[in-house]
Amino acid sequence: MGTRTPTFAELVGDEEEFFAAYFTRRPLFRPGALAGDLAEILSVADMDDIVHQEGLRSSLIRMLGQGTAATGTSLTKRLRLRHENSAFDDALAADKIYAHFRAGKTLIHSGLNHTRPNLRGLCAIMTEKFAAPSEAVAFLTPAGQQGGGLHSDPSDVYVIQLAGTKHWQVWPTPERRRVGDHAELVRADLAEPLLDISLRPGDVLYLPYGTPHVAAAEEEVSLHLTLVTVTPMWSQLMLRILDGILADNDEFWPAPDVGGTPSALEAVLKEKLAALTAYIERLDIAAALPPVLAAGRAYEGVDQGSYFQEVAATDHISDGTMVVGVGEAITFHDASDGAALVTIGGNKLKMPDRTASALRAASRTEPVRAGDFLDDPQESLSTVKRLIRFGALRIVDDPQVRTAAGATVHE
Repeated sequence: MGTRTPTFAELVGDEEEFFAAYFTRRPLFRPGALAGDLAEILSVADMDDIVHQEGLRSSLIRMLGQGTAATGTSLTKRLRLRHENSAFDDALAADKIYAHFRAGKTLIHSGLNHTRPNLRGLCAIMTEKFAAPSEAVAFLTPAGQQGGGLHSDPSDVYVIQLAGTKHWQVWPTPERRRVGDHAELVRADLAEPLLDISLRPGDVLYLPYGTPHVAAAEEEVSLHLTLVTVTPMWSQLMLRILDGILADNDEFWPAPDVGGTPSALEAVLKEKLAALTAYIERLDIAAALPPVLAAGRAYEGVDQGSYFQEVAATDHISDGTMVVGVGEAITFHDASDGAALVTIGGNKLKMPDRTASALRAASRTEPVRAGDFLDDPQESLSTVKRLIRFGALRIVDDPQVRTAAGATVHE
């Protein structure tokens, strides 16, 4: 299992230069961008392990050779489980996958961020950076073979060569294009390539959306990782803001009489557009933009939790262990007769008012010592342990607790 998560700087180099000169404009080739043991990111041996994970979702795996795809039942089998009448029909069949590979097809594993924590972390970096979905895709190609033909992708891609070498031809990025457009291309329709290069282990290649390219493995089996980032267009950002305006103002809610006369419909539509324009002119951009960006960063498949590890580490905390409230998981209700009702992760709990007050404070301030959560140190520590188990508090990274519990507790 890979343990290394590359940084954004390793992918693009100088960030200011990248955004000023390359981002969405032109390709960037960074030879030797990543040093060290690249197998710690993803290895050929990992790919063997993956195709023997019969329980892996088969929809994440496909194979492609010279434009001919293999998916579904050509890569799967029926797997019977121990319990009587228990089976599933889409278990990965390693022997079928190996047969397609021997015939020259490239193994393509999408959604690696959904199964491998280090690549989940890498996609989290990209999703946070661009406020848009990001996905990790592996390409394992036999020596001397080519998976897809000449094409352009509907999104930005960042290619990390991990093993073997792969020959790439890349053409200039068209000035006129849209995010989401995908095209199979004909070489005769293009000029000379902008780049004609061999990617070696550690090299990184950035291609803006819509950039024509084609690639083929050379004299060795090639493994590369592609990070796909769906860069939002201005139109998409603006549409999300307009959706908010239209949803929040009830004058846009009634249904129009589209069966009436065209002139009447046009007159009312003109009034509605004038009202919408007025709302846009009064819009507080500083308030409207953060929710739009937050929605882009809420892509599932990039968060890596550590709740089980934190619960396992709870028995090892001390008065000096720092904890913090998990505010987004907590809802406070009215208190009565010295007791408060608090909802934590969907579960309603009754607790002393002083405990609820301390939890509220811990959710709003800097981390606090477990021994100082309540006035009584002994009661404080036991209360903190219970609240960690409920998911209301979490441990701020504590090396001593981590070592004692054999856990990796994340801040």
